[in-house]
Amino acid sequence: LTACGGSDSGTEAETTFSFGDKDMAKVATGDFTGTMSMTGKPDTTFTLHLDQSKPASNPACGSRTFVHPLCVDLSTMGVGGVLTSADGTFDKAAVTGSLEVIGTEMKQGTLHLAVSGKSLSCTWDGSVFQTGQVMDASSGAALGTFTLKR
Repeated sequence: LTACGGSDSGTEAETTFSFGDKDMAKVATGDFTGTMSMTGKPDTTFTLHLDQSKPASNPACGSRTFVHPLCVDLSTMGVGGVLTSADGTFDKAAVTGSLEVIGTEMKQGTLHLAVSGKSLSCTWDGSVFQTGQVMDASSGAALGTFTLKR
């Protein structure tokens, strides 16, 4: 979890969050089911298992934050797992991604997943995941939608 804040004296102040990593894990990890509706293909059901990612001691990827002069309170939890669809398009396909929550209260968040050249993104509204978008990871072209539930 990352926090930033400011004060009138110009020194950094610690931001107080009303949630922690265990709260985020309750939303983003575990076993899920869903339906994927891809353009030009029949709908298919799928299962998804996600675990919290462990930080690597020497990560092969990086992230950048551009913040000036304002700061955004942002919490990010990495996830990884497997996706299997009933139609065989995904057969225990490796999934990576993250849950992001903006703000100091966990009222909503966005789940971003990458699997087999596709990007999946959906919003968690504080109780359930809303219908998400499936996009081509390279071009960003819309490919369809998906639902996600416990």
